[in-house]
Amino acid sequence: FTGPIILTALAGPMLGERVGLRRWIAVALGFVGVLAVLRPGLATFQPAAAFAVAGQFAYAGYQLLARRLRGEADAVDLTLQSALVGTAMTAVAMPFLWTAPSAADWVMLAGFAALQAAGQWTLAAALQRAEVASLQPWQYVKLAWALGFDLMLFGLVPDAVAASGIALILAGTMLAVRGGAGR
Repeated sequence: FTGPIILTALAGPMLGERVGLRRWIAVALGFVGVLAVLRPGLATFQPAAAFAVAGQFAYAGYQLLARRLRGEADAVDLTLQSALVGTAMTAVAMPFLWTAPSAADWVMLAGFAALQAAGQWTLAAALQRAEVASLQPWQYVKLAWALGFDLMLFGLVPDAVAASGIALILAGTMLAVRGGAGR
């Protein structure tokens, strides 16, 4: 969940976007909300977490590149290129890890691929239309969705701290929506 912070920090120097105090407050509210929901501790920190942070920098790089390419590549182009790069990167391990999928597995794989492509296209389309920094508080809303699915599917009710975290995430997102460009 460090991606929105990374992208908000890089939007100005790399894209020339104006990132004002309101956008920083929106991202900060979302991040504090994430901390309230997840309640991470240093006792569970593993050095392998560096891979997750590296992944956030790679994801930030994709978003910066997608925004920079607006007008030159549309959302379909960006989605296809992302899929091709991802396929090429994971294909290296395939000879060592391949297990033949069953028919049901193929159906699930196709469904996942369709959902992933739709999500990637949606992100690419948003990056074509809006500044990177204005989109970042929305990245935290996925945690609110996850808690909603936990409640709906498993009956897990968020405790008061998690509920306050979700409220902070939503407050940050609403601030970003009402904030306008760079304020």
